[in-house]
Amino acid sequence: MAGAAMDLRINSGAYFATVRFGIRHEGCWTELTGENTVKVHTLISKPFKEKNCILGVIEVKSMTLDAVKRFLHSFKRSKKIIEILEITPVNYQRKLFKVAFREVYDGMVSSLLYEHSSIYQNDLISGDVEHITAVIPKSEVNRLYSDLSSLGTLSYYRLSNADAGGQAPVVLDLTDAERDALVMAFRLGYYVIPRTFHLEDMCAMLNLSKSTLQEYLRRAENKILAKWMYENSVEA
Repeated sequence: MAGAAMDLRINSGAYFATVRFGIRHEGCWTELTGENTVKVHTLISKPFKEKNCILGVIEVKSMTLDAVKRFLHSFKRSKKIIEILEITPVNYQRKLFKVAFREVYDGMVSSLLYEHSSIYQNDLISGDVEHITAVIPKSEVNRLYSDLSSLGTLSYYRLSNADAGGQAPVVLDLTDAERDALVMAFRLGYYVIPRTFHLEDMCAMLNLSKSTLQEYLRRAENKILAKWMYENSVEA
């Protein structure tokens, strides 16, 4: 199948590569995101090759509840889905649901990433395109490209350097002061709209000046946002 040219920008000495690609996967339930104007994000994807299945948990969101219902109705009937395990409303007002399910192993993007030794992956599925970021050994880059091209149509395939520790949870990158300030601000309602707690109140509790507290919060927020942008392939 026709696909995008490979955009190769990795150091020859690097062991891992970050792969970002978009794929239209013919015959997969992901095509339903184009028909029903929903967005899907994978929370869990656990392949079991010996059982010929993948255990998955996804978030499903749309502007309307009807669109979510149509998607879930078609999702259940997809040939790629073995069974629905659970559908949980996360936030009715935001039309956000969590779906646990089992899908077939063969012919799925998740199984290909597993077979190519992916140590990290993240996605956003929208408009019948799977936008995926994964970290794989550099030696697997060409083979993954070939296998993905046989599975569907690649709209882009971009590579950059990565390292095994590059995806460490952001909490480990926060200083104690940044983490304490952020957690307290969240728990006390500083991020609630309308705001129920103010920095001046926190300053007294933490024995900090307002400028110091603002600095801690901004540093923590910057680290979290930078990680989110990286994981979701958003260019700064």
